[in-house]
Amino acid sequence: MSHETPLARMGDLTAKLAATAAERDAAFALRHEIFCEQASARPNLSRRDMDLFDADCDHLLLLSPDEEIIGTCRLLRQAVAQKAHGFYSAGEFDLAPLLARHPQLQFLEIGRTCIGQSHRATMAASLMWQAIWNYVRLHKLTAMMGCASLEGPDPAQHETALGFLATHCLPPPEWTVMGALGRGIPIQPKAVCPRQALRLLPPLLKAYMRIGAWVGPEAVIDADFGTTDVFVTLPISRINPRYFGHFGPPDQLLIS
Repeated sequence: MSHETPLARMGDLTAKLAATAAERDAAFALRHEIFCEQASARPNLSRRDMDLFDADCDHLLLLSPDEEIIGTCRLLRQAVAQKAHGFYSAGEFDLAPLLARHPQLQFLEIGRTCIGQSHRATMAASLMWQAIWNYVRLHKLTAMMGCASLEGPDPAQHETALGFLATHCLPPPEWTVMGALGRGIPIQPKAVCPRQALRLLPPLLKAYMRIGAWVGPEAVIDADFGTTDVFVTLPISRINPRYFGHFGPPDQLLIS
């Protein structure tokens, strides 16, 4: 499939992979706007959010009818990461045991997910998930993972949200990922009102939870982005089958 071929469409929005340097640059500019200007990541004089992993990734773009980039995330396949700089998440979490325990799987790392403020109440988030799912099926990937962030670098401020995740979303031992050496902060389970906790979780984390993802038992502070990060894992075999009615079954790829 060409990078110019849409990965998914919903309504008048389209999802595709960045095919040119200009498209990638526009994605980096949107990331800077959302993470640095609207949130608390450290700004860059270039007004671009970029790092060395960007060259290894496919960059998913969400496009408005006039082809404005309204959302983006980056996708890093294990086969590519192993030949390049590894996984971005390995800077915060100890991935080696997870990868060693599941040599038969092919992981996809999802990162830098963002949608422009004016499109967050639209179908853009659903389109992004449909496009990611189509990408997973296209490349025959068997597990997804990545960091998810809570705004603010003080875990105490997220006690309710983190306590809820530790109570309801912990993985079994073979899927447990701890923080990198010296960086992990244990998350304590806490009995909280689910409705209250869910209101405190960012949309990305809630979307992961709905389809069956696990959240690891430790958080890590990302000082550069001003966030409290948790690690999310999701083997494809764990996805709730009811979502296949909307997004399509694992063994069938339909792009229209």
